[in-house]
Amino acid sequence: MNDEDVSLLTTFLPPRFKLKDWELLFCTSTDGISMLSFYLKTRDADPTLLVVEDKKGHVFGAFVTEPWEKQKGYYGTGESFLFKLRPKELSDVWRWTGRNTYFMYSNDNSISVGGGRGQHGLWLGNDWYDGISQCSDTFENKPLSYSEKFVIKTVEIWKFV
Repeated sequence: MNDEDVSLLTTFLPPRFKLKDWELLFCTSTDGISMLSFYLKTRDADPTLLVVEDKKGHVFGAFVTEPWEKQKGYYGTGESFLFKLRPKELSDVWRWTGRNTYFMYSNDNSISVGGGRGQHGLWLGNDWYDGISQCSDTFENKPLSYSEKFVIKTVEIWKFV
């Protein structure tokens, strides 16, 4: 992410996080593609920003309020949201609609944010290669990438300190 991305994302954050510093917890470019590494590096961190860059240069992700941990169901809070930063002319933010509480889901096979009716607002497979973004009831978002299915270039997780 560049300074312009950070500046735009800061405007989307809940007020109590706007003045906090950011710390990179996990990056597939430096930490590899292990789900175990992902869970170890992000353990006990909340809230976090999940930032994805796809192979076509689109940058998007999610703000989530709970630590990433393996769960049997959805968890999180209504402060969660999805966002798109690049391409700049398509930047947007999608907040909770109140239709369901499918904020976060994570297990050994994938992580996702937003859902409903078999759709995922943002879904990333455990190989950190394939992703899916569809309209979700949770956020009523548009697909975040160039198409519903996309190829991941980099995934980053940021926390606020």
